[in-house]
Amino acid sequence: MKTVLFVDDEPNVLNGLRRTLHAMEKEWEMVFCDNPLQAIEWITQGRHFDVVISDMQMPAMHGSEFLGRVMALDPLTVRLALSGHTDANNLMRSNVVAHQFLSKPADPRKLVSLVKRACVLRDRLSSATLSQKLLMVGGVPSVPRVYEHILEEIQSSDPSVPRVAPWIEKDVGLTSKVLQLVNSAFMGLKNHVSDIRQACTLLGLEHLRVLVLMAEIFSMAQDTPLRRYLNLDALWARSMQIAEYAGKIATELTSERIQISDAYTAGLLHEIGQIILAQRLPDEFGKAFEYAETHKVSLFDAEKELFGSTHATISGYLLELWGLPDPIVEAVTYYDFPSGLPEASYDLGEDESGIALVALHVAAYLASSETSPMKTTMPVEIDSSYLESRGLMKHMERWYDLCLS
Repeated sequence: MKTVLFVDDEPNVLNGLRRTLHAMEKEWEMVFCDNPLQAIEWITQGRHFDVVISDMQMPAMHGSEFLGRVMALDPLTVRLALSGHTDANNLMRSNVVAHQFLSKPADPRKLVSLVKRACVLRDRLSSATLSQKLLMVGGVPSVPRVYEHILEEIQSSDPSVPRVAPWIEKDVGLTSKVLQLVNSAFMGLKNHVSDIRQACTLLGLEHLRVLVLMAEIFSMAQDTPLRRYLNLDALWARSMQIAEYAGKIATELTSERIQISDAYTAGLLHEIGQIILAQRLPDEFGKAFEYAETHKVSLFDAEKELFGSTHATISGYLLELWGLPDPIVEAVTYYDFPSGLPEASYDLGEDESGIALVALHVAAYLASSETSPMKTTMPVEIDSSYLESRGLMKHMERWYDLCLS
């Protein structure tokens, strides 16, 4: 039975949630709290909640601050933001600490679906063999320094790009990668940008935080002993390429900016598990590369044979701990084989569920095709049964032309 905590300063809202979710009492232990400070005290004292659903506008503590505290105290807790205010600033602040954002009044069916989906994903990640090994060799990598500064800025009452730009300027490698992204096809700018402060402003804090996370993870592996197998420059370029493909495919599936952005972000971050494994478990990860070479199989198959899991799971696990939204975590975790996503975690009746996953899967497949300008050594086979179940296989020719023509 999952324990779900609802936090809202309005008793009427809590009573309404209690009534509408009455049918879930056999599956969830539900706790209702009208004071975020009380909830923090419970968690500080060691009480664990599988899911925390919080209002954003509360007088005792803003919802983004509250969920940020929850994330720090118990990172594996599912965090959902519930708010009647959907302005851009509120969305941005909640997006760095919440796995999902729901507008009030919340549709009970959608709320239940999101909670179930999130819990299945957590159960999958927490039981992964590689995740346990990662924890055994020095723990999970901490959030990179500049990334942490950007998170703090976004969660402030008045987030500002100019206050973040100086942190980017201090790192030459990070500066070059920000300029590379802002001048990429994804941004669609007519003129080349060479000023880092202008580039930061054009990207915005949301894209900037993802790029900084990616760049700092790559910088951690500069001295990895696996450079024979792991060409970081090629991996970076390939991630950029797959992100661009995923963004294009998502644009064909939805007009929702946040879902398109999620698909692009998932493409950028989908290979960070390789880098972490190369840094933390170089001997074991090296054996996986050798096994793949010797037996003429993909690295995915080699990892499954030797570890019982893949680096995609590690990528998803880290992104979950670092607070990335669920659609991104889900896409990264299952992009090599979407059918591996437990059926209980998605509802095919939901028109636009799993867009980031579909976009990343197809993008990775196209990037590994013979006609790709940067053919990846990590072949991904198309999961036709999953795409057929979503009624999407018919779009493959269009997506091929869109990305590779």
